[in-house]
Amino acid sequence: MSSPAPKIDEISSAFAGSQITHWSDNLLLLANFSGTPSLSLPIGMIKELPVSMNINVAYGNDQQLLEIAELLERKIKLR
Repeated sequence: MSSPAPKIDEISSAFAGSQITHWSDNLLLLANFSGTPSLSLPIGMIKELPVSMNINVAYGNDQQLLEIAELLERKIKLR
């Protein structure tokens, strides 16, 4: 049975002071601030919630990132 998404204040209070949230945010921010290629690839649903995978590669390897994403799309059968 599905249920509605939690309200934003319920989420923030549940994770208040959580190092896990901070750690995962840092991983995503790293690529943004360093200028390295990064993308988020939707990979499916878990308990009716969308799940994605973040992929980062070394600076200048944009083509490699796209090739990895395409390979994963085919293997996971996203197309």
